[in-house]
Amino acid sequence: MTEAKLKLLHHRSTIGETLTAGERAALKAWYAQNDAKEAKLLEKALQGDPAKLLNEQLPGIARQLVEAARQFQEIIAANAELRREIAECKSRLHANA
Repeated sequence: MTEAKLKLLHHRSTIGETLTAGERAALKAWYAQNDAKEAKLLEKALQGDPAKLLNEQLPGIARQLVEAARQFQEIIAANAELRREIAECKSRLHANA
């Protein structure tokens, strides 16, 4: 059975449709196969020195943090400009009332 058909079976199962015995068996085998793949990936990810892995990731995380802070500052500046424009519009509105 193709991956697409198995995904459809999974969907049908999750929405409560009744599956045939053959469909249930195919779905169970597919789940087991995916569980095995995920277990291998997890095992591979956990190999090695966690401290070394974290140290290797730190520069990238720091760059992301700097970029997020820059974007945050841009948003703060844009919000301040919008507040200024809103105050100006309110002032004009009250002056014309």
